[in-house]
Amino acid sequence: MLFKRKIYFELYCTKIEREGQSPRSKVGYKNGRVEQSLCKRLAEGESEAFAELYDKFNERIYHYLLCQLRSVACAEDVLQSLMLRFVKYRHRFEKIENLAGYVFLSARNEMLRYVKKNKKIIKGIQNEIDVELFEASPNLIDKTHNKDEIQSALKKLPPTQYEVINLKIFQDFTFEEISKVLGTSINTVASRYRYAIEKLRNLLEKSYE
Repeated sequence: MLFKRKIYFELYCTKIEREGQSPRSKVGYKNGRVEQSLCKRLAEGESEAFAELYDKFNERIYHYLLCQLRSVACAEDVLQSLMLRFVKYRHRFEKIENLAGYVFLSARNEMLRYVKKNKKIIKGIQNEIDVELFEASPNLIDKTHNKDEIQSALKKLPPTQYEVINLKIFQDFTFEEISKVLGTSINTVASRYRYAIEKLRNLLEKSYE
């Protein structure tokens, strides 16, 4: 029997319509009072608040950047620039309603600025490292699944679909949150995700033939 193993991605296929209409509060500081308090402290320039922000999002943002840029040096540069930008424009935190969404949106914008300024460097990177996509989510797949095969299939996705998978599965964002980060509609995000899942399924089925 082909494809008997229950791959993690298939589980998400059944959730697309439900999540597309009703965003969940699964990301980061979704406790309203805690988030508002932290944003207020950030806006006031409290050093401990920035340390707290860094501790909370550092690994997730770095993982996201590393997956997108595929370069340790580039990911570290963007992360450092991002934190400096947060300090410089700290007053913006005062009006933030979704801290995780704002942090990832800012990270993506910072990454795009970096890519624009360093086109030659980016162009010269040919998958500098073999990014361990499952590092941030050790329980992402069942032990019976072949992690290497799934990772290989992920690398074959178009960049737009890959980024949605990155944010949806590995960063645990809802479609609405992803749409705000990418600056596109929920329907577009859901479509990219659906196409990505279908392509991954086809690629993985072939690996079992």
